[in-house]
Amino acid sequence: MYRTNNFVLFVLHRARYPYLILFTEMASSTSLNEQQQLYIGQRFVTWDSAIEYVQKWCNTQGFQTRLNRSERNAEGEYRKLTIICQHAGKSRKILTEIQTNKEKPKEKIHRSVQMGCKAHVNLSRPERNNENQYIFVTTILNDHCHELNCQLINYENEVKMSEEMLKDIEFLTKYVHLSTTQQRIYLEEKYPGQKIRSDILRSEIQKYRPSAKDLSNDASKLYEYLIKLKENDGRWQIFVDFDEAKILRRLFWMSPSQIELWIQYHDVIINDITYKTNRYNMALSLFVAIDNHNCSRLVCQALVDDETAEAHIWIFECTLLATGGKKQNATINGGLIPLVFMTDSDPAVDAACIRVYKDCYAMHCIYHINQNLYKNLFGPLGENYSQFLSEFYNARNSLSQERFEHLFFELIEKYGQISSYLNKLYKSKTYWAFCYTSTIFTAATQTTSRVEGLNAVLKKELINFNTSLVQFNKTINRYHQEEERQKEYAFWKSVIPCVINLQIANFLFPAVETTIKNYLTDSLYNLQFLEINQSVYYRCEQFELDQFNIFEQE
Repeated sequence: MYRTNNFVLFVLHRARYPYLILFTEMASSTSLNEQQQLYIGQRFVTWDSAIEYVQKWCNTQGFQTRLNRSERNAEGEYRKLTIICQHAGKSRKILTEIQTNKEKPKEKIHRSVQMGCKAHVNLSRPERNNENQYIFVTTILNDHCHELNCQLINYENEVKMSEEMLKDIEFLTKYVHLSTTQQRIYLEEKYPGQKIRSDILRSEIQKYRPSAKDLSNDASKLYEYLIKLKENDGRWQIFVDFDEAKILRRLFWMSPSQIELWIQYHDVIINDITYKTNRYNMALSLFVAIDNHNCSRLVCQALVDDETAEAHIWIFECTLLATGGKKQNATINGGLIPLVFMTDSDPAVDAACIRVYKDCYAMHCIYHINQNLYKNLFGPLGENYSQFLSEFYNARNSLSQERFEHLFFELIEKYGQISSYLNKLYKSKTYWAFCYTSTIFTAATQTTSRVEGLNAVLKKELINFNTSLVQFNKTINRYHQEEERQKEYAFWKSVIPCVINLQIANFLFPAVETTIKNYLTDSLYNLQFLEINQSVYYRCEQFELDQFNIFEQE
C-alpha cells in the first residue's frame, strides 16, 4: 500500500497477475467535520458556495439564517455580505400585553420570530491583494438569546420546497390557474417524498396571484391591451364607456374572426348574461352563434356594471356598429341584425331588443320560463303545481295556434288564483309557444343552454372571482382559439376518403343522399341521415281537417 495526499494505491502480488487498485480517499468523515467547522479566514471560490456553506454550518448549530446587509461593486456583485440569525431584529409591534380574564383582545395576537438575536457571520471579497477573488469569512458571532434546536431545523429543511417545485407552482398559478387543492394533488404525485405544508403552499401561490395594487389599474390595462390589438389589426372592434370618475362602466369587444362568424352565422344568436366572473362583479354578456357544424361559436362579449335596459341597448348597438353600422344622431343605420335572437326572458333584454333589433324574431328560453313558473306559481298552487305544469306544456307544445289558444284560456279559467300571471305570460306567447316558433328557423334551439355551458367553462377556468380583466380576456381568447382548432379538425376529418355502409338513406333515396352530402357538413349530414332512416318507420294516415284537433287531444 502506498499513500499520497490524494489517493491510496494498493498492489496485489499474490494473484497470478498483479493488480493495481486505486481508491480515492474517503472524505465522508473529513467533509462532515469540515462542514461543521467555520473559522475566520476561511475562503471560498464563489459567493454561492460561500452562502450555502455558511447556511449549512448554521443549521448544524441549530438555527436558521437570512441575508442581511450587503455592499456591491459596480457590476452588481457582492463585495460584502452579512448572514444573520432568523431571530435577529426587533418586532415592530408589542408582543405581549397584560390582560385580565374578562378583557377580550381587541385585535389578533401578533407573533414574531424577531427576538433581537445578535448572531451573525460576515463575508468579504477584498479588492486588493486578492488575485484569485476569494471570499473570506471575516466575522463569526455565535451568541444567541434563544435556544438552539437542530431537530426543528431539520424539520424546516424537510418542508422547504426545492427550486423545481417553486417553478412548478409559479407555472401552475400564472398559466394553468389551478387552485391550491389541485396544485397540492399535482405536487404530491410528482414529489412523493416531499412534505408539503399547506401554509407554505398557499404563501407561494399567493406570490403569483394579482394583488390589490396590481389590480387597481386593471381596467386601463385591459383597455390598453385591446387598443394594441386594434393597432396591429384595425378590424378589431372595441367600445368602452367610463363614468365621470374614470371608472369602467361598460366594455365591448369583437375580434376580426368573431366579426366574420357573426356575418356568416347571425341567423340564430343566443344571448345570456351572468355575474361573478371577475373581481368587479361586473355582468358578462356573451353572444353565441351556431355554425354549419352545429357547434356553438362565441361571436362577441361585453362587460357591464348593471343589467338595465340601457346597458343592453348599449351592447346591442355595439354589435350593429361592429358589423358595419353607422351612427347618425341617435340612430344606427346598417349593421347585421340577428334573424332569431334567443334570451332568458328578461324584460330589460326584451325592451332593448325591440328598440335596437327591430326586424329580429325574439325567443325566450323555455328553461328559464320553467324556472319562473316554479318561483312564482308553486306557492299559490301548492300540490296542484305538477298537474298545472303538465297542462301548461300540453298547451305550449300545441302544433296549431287555435288549439294553443283554446288550451291556454282553459288554464286561465281553471287556475283563477294565478290568472294575472298567466295573462302577462300570454302577451309574450310568440316568444315561447311552439306553434309560433316552429314556423321559424331556430336551428332546433329552445334554450340558452349553449351560453350557459360556456359560462360554466369560463368560471371553471377562472378559478375565483378576483380574476383580473386582462386574464379574463385571455381566457376568452383561449376558448375562441379552441373553437377554431375544433373547426379545423372537423374540416380535415370530413376530407378523409371513406366508404359509408349501405343503409336506408343511401339505398332507398340515393339521389337525396348524394345531394345533401355535397352541401352539408358531416355533423349536419349525420343528423339528416338519421332523419331519412327514421322516416321509413312513420305510419301515415289521412285525416280530414275537422278531425285534426281531435287527434291532438288524444
